[in-house]
Amino acid sequence: MDSLLIKREKYTPYVSFDVNTRVFNIEGESYSDDSDTFYQPITKWLKSYLATNKKSVTLNFKLKYFNTRSSRAFFEILELLEEHVIHKNTKVIVNWYTNVKDVDIIEDGENYKDSFDHLSFNILSQHLV
Repeated sequence: MDSLLIKREKYTPYVSFDVNTRVFNIEGESYSDDSDTFYQPITKWLKSYLATNKKSVTLNFKLKYFNTRSSRAFFEILELLEEHVIHKNTKVIVNWYTNVKDVDIIEDGENYKDSFDHLSFNILSQHLV
């Protein structure tokens, strides 16, 4: 299976899901009016990848801003990863990177963390530029 790479656009994030390193990244801003269309191929790819993968995965969220529609897509991605942990007895690490001053993104990360008991979920606040 090939890695997934989607370039950053004005309203959508950079996405890099590397099958060799098993490190998946979603970075930037995500506020497209049509987030469902943007994230559908990502969740489809992830379902296919997880169906054959039994190894650990790391997902890094490095977001400056996202809208409610994107939030639902992130929830779906995290659900898929939690099912992977439960059914394949493997480890998934989620790193939620935030700017130490961005209380909204920190709170969103805490809400995701509270929703997924089987994911190793880290909220990593940094002084970002």
